[in-house]
Amino acid sequence: MKSSLLKVLYCVFIVLVIAFIVFLGVDFYFYNPISTSAPFYAYLIIRGLEFLLPAVIILIVCEVLKRKLK
Repeated sequence: MKSSLLKVLYCVFIVLVIAFIVFLGVDFYFYNPISTSAPFYAYLIIRGLEFLLPAVIILIVCEVLKRKLK
């Protein structure tokens, strides 16, 4: 049971990291510095909060569960 939960959580972690890369690439493609008042690093921070923060939390939960399993 816990082993399959770990696999699912690792898959969710990987999906979140891939989604971060894809969405940031799309933001970079459509970013126009002339018509946009926000700098690109603002998009980077927002996408990081959306995708990387939950991914790090899930990774920490995975490590805690893995240690509890032993």
